[in-house]
Amino acid sequence: MVKVCEKEYPKGTKSYQKSDGFYMHPILKAQIDILLKNIKNDWDFTIIITGGGEVRVGKSVLAMQIGAYWTSEIKRLYGKICPWNLKSNFVFQGEKLIKQGNELGINHPYSVLIFDEAHKIVAYSWHKAYSPMVSSTNGTIISYGIAWTAKLSFYNQIKINKKEGLHSRLTYNEAQKYSENYTKWVKKELTRISPDSIEFQLNFALIWHLKTGNPVTPELWDNIDMLGDYMPGETTSDNLYVGIDWGKTTTNTFVTIIEKTLECLKYVDLLELHGDDYPVQHIEIQKFLNKYPRLKKIWSESTGVGDTNTDFLKAIFGEKVIPVTAFNLPSLHDKLLNEIKYKRLIRPRIKEFDAWVSLTRQFLNCEKIYSGTSFKLTGPTDELDDAIDSSSLAVGAALTDVLYDFVYKKSSTLAMTQRVNFTPSKRIVTQSKLFKNKSKYQEHLSKY
Repeated sequence: MVKVCEKEYPKGTKSYQKSDGFYMHPILKAQIDILLKNIKNDWDFTIIITGGGEVRVGKSVLAMQIGAYWTSEIKRLYGKICPWNLKSNFVFQGEKLIKQGNELGINHPYSVLIFDEAHKIVAYSWHKAYSPMVSSTNGTIISYGIAWTAKLSFYNQIKINKKEGLHSRLTYNEAQKYSENYTKWVKKELTRISPDSIEFQLNFALIWHLKTGNPVTPELWDNIDMLGDYMPGETTSDNLYVGIDWGKTTTNTFVTIIEKTLECLKYVDLLELHGDDYPVQHIEIQKFLNKYPRLKKIWSESTGVGDTNTDFLKAIFGEKVIPVTAFNLPSLHDKLLNEIKYKRLIRPRIKEFDAWVSLTRQFLNCEKIYSGTSFKLTGPTDELDDAIDSSSLAVGAALTDVLYDFVYKKSSTLAMTQRVNFTPSKRIVTQSKLFKNKSKYQEHLSKY
């Protein structure tokens, strides 16, 4: 490993630093040095960082280390002082990529621009930014991928290429002819998933599933409203769970509190905060949650900007806070929709106001698209889905806890105190394997 940025980050810049600067892999440094030598020739460079489908592997940290080293070397080699801060050098939404890049290019040439969460790039950015770059150098764009559930740039380009005879399609049946190992792998995958599953049809058979549906009907939504004969903020126990979805510039931060009772889950309270002024939001969220001093768990979305905001929550609420990445949201959407479908998630019967209006609008407008083995709830164009994600996190937190409730009553015949189960067994998760070697009496108790 090689030490870099020792002057820019002397020991003490961060409390955990043991020496000046930070370490970088020598091969990575050598590759970046090649780019630094050629940047003066009016070149642009794109570095793609991927975690191979995994989350929380350090993609953003690596990007920041490259950015810090690049900025320091530009100053050392060319005497140019470039900005290096969150506002100037980071973009989290594709529609801002062009504007931010132009501003840096005009005011601070040679600057670095980090596009975090780049998989969310929209078609507008692709056609307005990347395609013109390739056209200016008489280049060629080659796109490859699998079928999907939405008509994005890839789908539209396929339609154009088919007309010009430039489209090639290779399903798993054809690919198996050229590789025995691939054939073995497909057979193994078929033991895991059905050939009729959405995952197999998208990834292997290249069948496009473009039909989306609204999974929450007005009738279903009204039904869970009629069951909730209580007011917002009313609770009957301390079994309270929180889900927080952090907003960005064009989305909102949404906080959901759910109570877990023996019969169902109940919406208790909601908080919706606009914009991305996180220091102000931290204060508002803390005041909101302090109204409920005995919270059990707080699940916080921790991808991108949510990472540092989740750290804030940990500092205030300690071990109650559990970071959850966006990678887990589709499975949580499954659980949320299941609770609504079977009317086990209810909401207060009130005239809706503020955040409750947003909750209803998003649930009635959301669409269901498939994502791997499960589906994801998402808002249509120009519609938010932060209330849905926040609800999913709160429901996920609640369903991971097991409730036990026992009623003691006097038996006149036995003249002793008996414990009687008062908990519906369908709402309790038991692990019978743990009691394999226990006594009959203990096995009986484990059912409750």
